[in-house]
Amino acid sequence: MKWSVYNSAGNAGQGLRSPQAISVNNGMMTISGNSAGTTGGMSAKFSRQQYGRYEVRMRTSANEPQYHAVSILWPDTTSAKCSEIDFAEQNGNLAGINFFLHYGCANGVQTYATKPLDLTQWHNYAVQVCPSGVTGYVDGQAWFKDTNPAHQPGQSMHQTLQLDWFPTGQPTKPATMNVDWVRDYSINGTGSGASGTVAATPQC
Repeated sequence: MKWSVYNSAGNAGQGLRSPQAISVNNGMMTISGNSAGTTGGMSAKFSRQQYGRYEVRMRTSANEPQYHAVSILWPDTTSAKCSEIDFAEQNGNLAGINFFLHYGCANGVQTYATKPLDLTQWHNYAVQVCPSGVTGYVDGQAWFKDTNPAHQPGQSMHQTLQLDWFPTGQPTKPATMNVDWVRDYSINGTGSGASGTVAATPQC
């Protein structure tokens, strides 16, 4: 009840996003992608706030680089500059994670970083959005930061979890994206209350 599950065409209109592609067993959520490009995604109904900290513990299978596991902050309403924060994205390379801060509607208007990492293993990914900028973390260590005011979303956003299909014309093998947990926190007492449990509210 806390998530909206996609039932639509896939990323860029390719393949399908089906509720049947998502399952929960033993406390772990799995999004499966099959050989025909049927996969899944979901968006949070909670913690819709301009400033906050968002975390996800996830891994992806090594089966298929045409499937991209991604955790995103997406605008709650239409964004004039197409704001989007992909704070943990696998884009075909299972040996590295990517961070993309989109701040314009044209292709490639973004700042980004790439970090070597074994994505088949569990890692904790986080993004903290503050009035002073956007910071990305992997396993508690900061590795991305953008403090340019023109790049900041400037509006309320929410988290999404997606296994997106990027077909190359080659046969597609099934793949999975596993999520152990998702947490979100307010910042300095702003935004909604924290869904997770921490000793202190994150500070900007």
